[in-house]
Amino acid sequence: MTNPLADTSTSVPSSDGAGEAPPFRVLVVDDDVGLRLTLETFLSSVGCEVMTACEGGEGLQLLFNHHFDVVVSDLTMAPMDGITFLREIGRMNPDA
Repeated sequence: MTNPLADTSTSVPSSDGAGEAPPFRVLVVDDDVGLRLTLETFLSSVGCEVMTACEGGEGLQLLFNHHFDVVVSDLTMAPMDGITFLREIGRMNPDA
């Protein structure tokens, strides 16, 4: 099985046939700076637009001000753990 994120040699056509699709916008929320930077580096290298936050409150602020296609979150953070963070996302956008 191939990893579509690992192959950056081809572009992904847009659904309307107008050319390349815009990159995935990813929010990474993790209090571990090393992991956060590793994820940011990898995701950027495969063409994603990445923003990061070091805790849930900062992540919620970014979600309030920006659109993301994917959220990657640590579960064991302080002061807001990942489960609470994800519940808050659900409250902000019930259709998410």
